Amino acid sequence: MKRTLKKKVTSFDNLPLVMTVSDVQCALRVSKPNAYKIMASADFPKMKIGKRVLVEKDAFKKWLANIAN
Repeated sequence: MKRTLKKKVTSFDNLPLVMTVSDVQCALRVSKPNAYKIMASADFPKMKIGKRVLVEKDAFKKWLANIAN
């Protein structure tokens, strides 16, 4: 059975201001476990609020630009 993502991200404008693990998963088109691994890395600009791991959209865009180089 082929799995599809919940939503397809075609532009940074489509992302929320504060992204969850599911948002990162959809934006990067990776599995949820891989999204958690990425967000757990030391260089990822995450913030924790209680048990939730979040990232601001602008910080995500900068991080993505840096790893692309």
